[in-house]
Amino acid sequence: MSARPVIMGELGLLSLFDLAQLLLLNGASGLLHVSSEGRKGWLRFDRGQITDALDANASEALDAACAVFAWRHGTFEFRAGKPSGEGRRIHQATEGLMLEAARRMAAGTLTSEAYTRALLERIRARQPVVQA
Repeated sequence: MSARPVIMGELGLLSLFDLAQLLLLNGASGLLHVSSEGRKGWLRFDRGQITDALDANASEALDAACAVFAWRHGTFEFRAGKPSGEGRRIHQATEGLMLEAARRMAAGTLTSEAYTRALLERIRARQPVVQA
């Protein structure tokens, strides 16, 4: 891993959904550390795809990634580098993972309904159209 962060900032102006899209489009590999209201979590990227996650409750993989995506305030730091660890534990494509996180947010009380609806529309708008 690199000794210095490649990207760092505050959540709010830039959401984790936006940041994940940026890392996906750039095919980035590395670790994204996220802190929010005393909680810590991370998402591991390999060539733009989220391959593993851990959250403040020690949840892992898909559940952790969905929980971290619900954090709307806090800070993030992405450090580029070769992925390490136990291998890929999230097998879903990053776009699908983000849709699942938004779906869980809509089903729960993690965020306002209007915010979640707008977020789902933004994610769907970025999805490529698949011809049958």
